[in-house]
Amino acid sequence: QKSDLLKFYKHLDDYKVPDRSPEVCRDQSNQMILKICPDLRNILQKWTNVWIGYNIPTSGICQHLIYWLYGKAMECESDYYCFNWIYSMFYEFFVKASCYKYEMFDSQEIFSRVFNADTIKNKKDLYDFLNHYSYIKELLKNPTKDKTQYCTYIKYMFDIYQNMKEERRSKLTKVYNNEIAHFEKTIKDD
Repeated sequence: QKSDLLKFYKHLDDYKVPDRSPEVCRDQSNQMILKICPDLRNILQKWTNVWIGYNIPTSGICQHLIYWLYGKAMECESDYYCFNWIYSMFYEFFVKASCYKYEMFDSQEIFSRVFNADTIKNKKDLYDFLNHYSYIKELLKNPTKDKTQYCTYIKYMFDIYQNMKEERRSKLTKVYNNEIAHFEKTIKDD
C-alpha cells in the first residue's frame, strides 16, 4: 500500500508533457531546465485539477509540494542557474496553490533556497521518512517480518537528523529548522 505522500509524488510525476519543448520553455537554453520545465509548467497550468481528490488539508498539499519540488531541484545537480530557476517556480506554485496563506512549519521561512544538492537530499529524505514513520512502525510490529532493512533505514534517518542538528549548531544555519522541528514533533508525539 502506497502512502498519500508517494501517491502525491507519483501523481505529479505522471504529468508528463509529450512535446518536450512547450512554448513557455522555448526561451531556455540550460539543458537541465529544458528536461524539467515542460512538466513543471504543465502541472502549474493544471494545478487545480492536480490536487483535487486528495483527502489532505491544503497546508499538507503545500508541504508535499515543497518536498516534491526539492526532488526536482536535486535534478539540477550543482547547476546554480537551474537551482535559481526551480526556486522561481516554487513561488509560482505557491501563488497558484495559495500556499502562502497557510502556516505549515514552525519556522517563518516556508522553504529554504538551498544550492547544495546534498542538503536538499537530506531535507527531502527526512521529510519523506517522517511521512512514512507510522507505516514503518506498523511494519515493525509484525513479528514475522525481517526488520533489518527497516532498522538500517531508521538508523540512517536518525543519523541525518543528528547531522542536521550538528550542522545547525556549528554553522549557525537555519536551513534545517523546519525538518528538525518536524522530526522532533513527530518522534516526540510518538
